[in-house]
Order: sequence, then C-alpha cells, then structure tokens
Amino acid sequence: MTAQISEKLLFEGEKHAMCTNPLGDYCALGGELPRFASNCTALWRGYVGTWEIINDRLYLIELHGELESGQDADLETVFPGYGERVFAHWYSGVIRLPQGNARDWAYDRPCRFIESYSLTASNTPPSFIETQGVALHF
Repeated sequence: MTAQISEKLLFEGEKHAMCTNPLGDYCALGGELPRFASNCTALWRGYVGTWEIINDRLYLIELHGELESGQDADLETVFPGYGERVFAHWYSGVIRLPQGNARDWAYDRPCRFIESYSLTASNTPPSFIETQGVALHF
C-alpha cells in the first residue's frame, strides 16, 4: 500500500498535514461527491482538501483534484454555490496531525510512523479548543 498524500489543515497560521479525511464522513452520512479520477497510487481518493478552523469550526477552504470526466475539480465543482468555504457540519471525530520525526514507517499502518500526534475533533456541540499538544474539540 502506497502512503497517501495528506489533506491539509490551516491552524494558528501554519499548514499541517492531516492523517484524517473529513470528506469520508460526509459520504458515510449520505452526502454524495462526484467520481474522482485516481491518477496516482499516492492519491487513491483523487483529491486533496485544505481545511481551516475558523471561530472553533472546521471548514473546507480548498479542494483540488480531477473528475473521471477529465474536468478539474475544485470547491465550486464539488459544493456549488458555497463560495470560498464549506462548513463541515457532518464531521465529528478526531483529526490527527502528525508531529515529530518519522520512526517506523509501515505501509499497512498509515500515519503510525510519527513520534507524537496532535489531535483535533468535531463540529458538534459543545465546542472547545484545548491546546495541550494541540487537541481541538468542536
């Protein structure tokens, strides 16, 4: 199994890699996404999203990929009419942000090669952010 290109999270002015895919929960809850082309073994989902925490809420602010039709995919093609960001109201869970140095890489255990994790969690009330090693709960 090839390591996958990560989603990105803008948090406190810095861009972090994520070991979480919030759009996967969108689909699991019945949301529909267009069919993405998978042109690279390092990107089976066919897109890369950039997320941001704004006022204690998780938003999708960029999306780049290619649809099976060959059309470029962005935020507007996937969520038409939402403008420059989409509130991830469907997401409730932990977002893992790798921190530290790589240790024991194993293809069958994605993201377990990191010395430590920062944790982020959900958009369901109650909302709070706890920054001990960056643990964020919504």
